[in-house]
Amino acid sequence: MIKIPQVLIQELVKRNLVPEEKVEEYTRQAQDENKDFGRVLIEQGLVSEEDLLKIKEEVYHLPLFDLIKSKTEINLELSNVISEDIINFYQIIPFTKTDAILKVGILNPEDINALEALKFIAEDRGWSLEKYVISYSDFDRLLSSYSSITAEVGQVLEPISEDESKAKLEMAVS
Repeated sequence: MIKIPQVLIQELVKRNLVPEEKVEEYTRQAQDENKDFGRVLIEQGLVSEEDLLKIKEEVYHLPLFDLIKSKTEINLELSNVISEDIINFYQIIPFTKTDAILKVGILNPEDINALEALKFIAEDRGWSLEKYVISYSDFDRLLSSYSSITAEVGQVLEPISEDESKAKLEMAVS
């Protein structure tokens, strides 16, 4: 179930970017389509992705991660740390790890469950956590990269699994 960002909504209404009488409609649409509330607003043309990202940066007091401008080397192996299912469910995405610091983009910093999941993952490995607001397009690009690497790994491992299964079956039969 998508978490609706109440603090962000209040700020958007206060800035006259979202009419108060439409909040319930957009909330319902986000829940019905299982989409982040901000994506719905962008699709409705109420706010640009760039403006929404800047507002999130101000409201949540989190740094902004920009995939192109940051020149950060993306560590696709982090998909082993946070699975694609968790990324999709919580709308969080790791993008790099330096020393013992995991850097993660998050679409909805008001999602307590996502924050708790991140905290658990980091603490379990003895890492510190740095959270960043991330644009939908950067999130989607990173997720696409993770998806393609996961598919490639699956294709490589599949024949190995079949060979192992055959060998185990042959040993059991003989």
